[in-house]
Amino acid sequence: VFLGKIVLSFRHSLRPSLLPVRRPNYRMATQAANGPEIPEPFLKSVNAWCGLHGLMYTDGKLNWYPAPISLVPNRFSRSAFDFAQTIQPIWNKLIDRISRDKEFLVTELHDVVKADDFTKRVYDIYMKINEDTLKNSLQFGIFRSDYMLNNDKRLLQVEINTIAASFGCLSKKVVSLHQHLLSRYPPNPTSTPSTFTYPALAEALLDTSHSEIKRFLQENHSLERLAAAIAAAHRVSGKEDGVVVFIVQPDERNQGDQRALEERLWEGHQVRVEFLTLAEAHARMVVQSSSQDLILLPTANSQEGEYADGVAVSVVYYRAGYTPVDYPSEVEWEARERIEMSNAIKCPNVGYHLAGELFVAALRVFYVGIISLLMFIILGFTP
Repeated sequence: VFLGKIVLSFRHSLRPSLLPVRRPNYRMATQAANGPEIPEPFLKSVNAWCGLHGLMYTDGKLNWYPAPISLVPNRFSRSAFDFAQTIQPIWNKLIDRISRDKEFLVTELHDVVKADDFTKRVYDIYMKINEDTLKNSLQFGIFRSDYMLNNDKRLLQVEINTIAASFGCLSKKVVSLHQHLLSRYPPNPTSTPSTFTYPALAEALLDTSHSEIKRFLQENHSLERLAAAIAAAHRVSGKEDGVVVFIVQPDERNQGDQRALEERLWEGHQVRVEFLTLAEAHARMVVQSSSQDLILLPTANSQEGEYADGVAVSVVYYRAGYTPVDYPSEVEWEARERIEMSNAIKCPNVGYHLAGELFVAALRVFYVGIISLLMFIILGFTP
């Protein structure tokens, strides 16, 4: 019922505000729709730009390759874009309040934890946190709401990520690439329809003039703002001489996104970052019993007397830990619980993680219910 009210309020508020969005035929691989083939030298120059500016993926080892991107920006309703930005602080506050309301969260997840072993393990850690910590501790979240424009021009939320929300840094680089291409390749009045030009490609796909595309292309400050948020959490932790730890997956593919944030934290805020998997965190991170400080030891399994050689952890930023695959053994679960029981600021803590799971579960029930109803009406039976 609660989710249904949100959906209805979204629909009613958006109907009068969305602008018409023209949807061209995106039939392009190496050839634009009804246009000339995109020459290989141009594609090589785009790949080179990606390499020079870190718009890259990796195989987790030493091999890097350009991230999958679009050559031109997409058209999106201004009113829908503004609405998504306006509504996000409300989502943030809602998630924060849900995470601090233990009675509500326990009640709403009662059936979920019976059916989902992974959520049950996160839930069990949450249940070990005392009420005062839940209600009064500093909490830090980086959330990503994903939206798409429906065919009837309504903005619909696909999901909301409360843990390991990625691509904030690479998305900024995509905007920079589009800005580069629009300025590097201006319109050529002498070109013919059989000659490839980037402006002609962009204009054909977006049905908008080159100058209008440049004028409306949005600036993206996500890299700077994400770094500023982590740096702010680092300062208020009281451990400004400490480090921020990024929890990542083994053989991480999305290092370009993560390393850009690391670089910005150092260059802009003088905040040091260490990258650890959950298994490495288990081997190198301990909680001091007297202060509840989370200490990063210089080597795995250092002796207790070597705590003095460690460094305090101010913020633990999860870019892993959101899927059962990230917990192949009890070692990873022990690391997650150890971090949660410390006084380091978690991004997110298990409360935020569970609040996100609650929204996912609600959406799952909503869509399964709709599908079941349709099958009953159309086919006459219940799945």
